[in-house]
Amino acid sequence: MSSSILQHADLLRTAVDVLSDGAYILAREKPDSKSPGFNDTRLEVVMEKTCEHEKLVLLKKAPALPAVDMVLVSAQNSNWLARITPHRIVLVAQREALSGIVGLVEHIRRQPGSSFVRCFFILDTLAPLFDINLPFYRKQLNKDLVMNVYNNGKWGSYRHMPMSSPPIIPVPHAYVSVRTRGDLSSLEWVEGRLHPVAVVAKPAEELVHVYNSGLNFRDVLTATKKT
Repeated sequence: MSSSILQHADLLRTAVDVLSDGAYILAREKPDSKSPGFNDTRLEVVMEKTCEHEKLVLLKKAPALPAVDMVLVSAQNSNWLARITPHRIVLVAQREALSGIVGLVEHIRRQPGSSFVRCFFILDTLAPLFDINLPFYRKQLNKDLVMNVYNNGKWGSYRHMPMSSPPIIPVPHAYVSVRTRGDLSSLEWVEGRLHPVAVVAKPAEELVHVYNSGLNFRDVLTATKKT
């Protein structure tokens, strides 16, 4: 982190010399300051944020990028899956708003030795078709960021943020229901209407409290929409 470093070329160059490839500089500048060119320093502007009293500029020392392969991810077919191999690749999804490419890349990068994957999710319909040699995309690729999302004329990023678990609410009666037949992920607990105090057993009947129950074959067929 530094203050007013962008206007001191020699100091900036010295800072870059001691940085490792892929390392960052967070510069705190005046709100009206302009970022100079960084052509001779291998610095890439990752983010600029202007606050009330200062501007934050995040700079990254871009590594020398090796040759990369582009893999077009589409929900229309699965031919591209075989091309995801342990080498430098860029996964691209363009004009498919419901693409699951963000989750796919997150999952791949959790595997050992999978830091080679980069993601380009192009949602803006006015953006040119992805071409790794096109200056518009090459400039963004040089930043060497994992997630690159282009929408509404701006580059940004998406992240999967873990949600806090909902509170557990004890109820006297509950049952398991499938909200969407055929979709096992929609299985959930639903609060029932029965209450032990309000239920009156008929003659020769007994009130049974069920604390544990398994799924039988018919339950599975119902949940998978086969009956």
